Amino acid sequence: MSDPSIQTGRYDVMACLVWASTDRAKQVSFSKPVCYSPIFAYARSGDNRFTGHLEKINSNQVTISTVDGATAAVIAQADFPKAKQLSMPQMTDLAQDFVNLSTGKADIVFCEPHLAAMYLRNNPNTIENISGTTPVRIFPNCWIFKRGEFEFKAMLDTVLDELINNGTLDRLIDKYEPVPKAVFRVALPYQQSGKDIGPTIAGGQRR
Repeated sequence: MSDPSIQTGRYDVMACLVWASTDRAKQVSFSKPVCYSPIFAYARSGDNRFTGHLEKINSNQVTISTVDGATAAVIAQADFPKAKQLSMPQMTDLAQDFVNLSTGKADIVFCEPHLAAMYLRNNPNTIENISGTTPVRIFPNCWIFKRGEFEFKAMLDTVLDELINNGTLDRLIDKYEPVPKAVFRVALPYQQSGKDIGPTIAGGQRR
C-alpha cells in the first residue's frame, strides 16, 4: 500500500485498520496491532473430507475459489500449490466465493469469519468452518504512517497501550464487532507471559 498523501505529509496517520504485510512495510510504517484478523478455511456443509486434515486440500482434485491477487490466492499458492484455483478478477463481490462453494464449483474458500457469517444469515446450512479454532492465517490490524517516524510510532503505540490496558479497545470491539470472535483481541502483557498477576480489567474480557 503506497499512499502519496502519507508520503508527502498531507496527513500524518491513516487511523483505519490495515493488515500489516512485508510488501506494505516497504512503503509505510505500522503501529502496534489494534486487533488481529483470523482467516479460516470453509467447505460445503457436510463435506468432511478436510475436517481436521487441511493437508488434504493440497491435491489436484480440489478447487479453491480465489480472487486475483487477494489473500486467499496467496494462501492457496503458498500452502496448497497442488490444488486448482477457480480465480476471479479483482473487484469481484466476495460473496461469489461462497456461491462457488455452495454450488459445487469450488471445494474450499479462505476468508474472515464475519464474511462467512453474513453469507450464512441468508443461506443457512450451506457452508461450514473446517479449520476449527485454528486459523490458516492471522493478520495484525494496524494504523499506518510515513516510514522512519520513530518518535511518532512511539507516541501511537503508547496511546494504543493505554486503550488496550484500560479495556477501551475491548469495549469498542464488543460494540462494533459484526459477529462474536470476528477478530482476535490483543492480549494484556501479563496474559502474554502466561502469568495472571491481577484481576481482569472491567470490560476487558478476552476471547
